Amino acid sequence: MTEPRPRGAIVVEPVVERAAPRGPSSDARRMLATLTDALQDDRREKIAVCRVIARLLVSDGPLDAAEQAFLAASLERHGLGPGDLGSIEAGSLDDDLRAIPAAGRAELLRYLESAAALDDTLAPEEAAILDRVRAGR
Repeated sequence: MTEPRPRGAIVVEPVVERAAPRGPSSDARRMLATLTDALQDDRREKIAVCRVIARLLVSDGPLDAAEQAFLAASLERHGLGPGDLGSIEAGSLDDDLRAIPAAGRAELLRYLESAAALDDTLAPEEAAILDRVRAGR
């Protein structure tokens, strides 16, 4: 039980510093540029890539600020908005992967590995998606 504070007392709370949400690192931005170069100028491919990125980011739960920034940067780089993704559940991961050329999938894998590392934990759901991208499906 805490003692009641005298009226008008000044209470000093400990300062909790919050890190600013971090988006893609400079390495991730370079990987995203390489990924963009590996895609044909095909909107369907770009949507498929961003859907795979979104699937990975939401696979371990709701997006945190860093994951939201990462996805927003990915969409922006491809000239897309959140509405372009449609419902993530609408299609399958395999359908999205088939829409991406092999060279694009190789670059996508590197970028996804960076995205999975945002929260410093590789969840089993994230690992399963990375494995499927590695398998070329």
